[in-house]
Amino acid sequence: MSQIQITNTLIINSGTLASMERLDRTVLFHMNDGNTYPVPYASAVEAQAVFASVAVAIGTSQPGTVPSITQAWETNQGIAGGFPTVIIGFNFKPGADIQINGVSQASITFLDSRTYAFITQPIGGGTYAVVYIGPDAQTATLPNAISFT
Repeated sequence: MSQIQITNTLIINSGTLASMERLDRTVLFHMNDGNTYPVPYASAVEAQAVFASVAVAIGTSQPGTVPSITQAWETNQGIAGGFPTVIIGFNFKPGADIQINGVSQASITFLDSRTYAFITQPIGGGTYAVVYIGPDAQTATLPNAISFT
């Protein structure tokens, strides 16, 4: 059983996290045991912090030095951009660029060696890979990671 502190007052003590979903002013945390926890937020920055706190809590380490991306949240977004998004992976370094369809994303924030948060830029409809480009030029790609409609 995992214990994930989402905010100062909400702690999830239920199985493992299966997925997260961002709705209008609420993030839903879907657990493998079937429970769902709604967490309200007031702004894109606050939503980004909520996603990031969960991403850090569920991350694990992987040996080696080559970066890799294993997950992206939120995976369904609007073409106007402006969505708080988190990538989870391994061996990330501060100072990286995060790109979707060759476009650097906004407000890129290094959280730790497993987690980056950013705000998506406007983009045409479709499904795209997310690319991490480290300060040492090492890259990692998660194909078909995010869909924009």
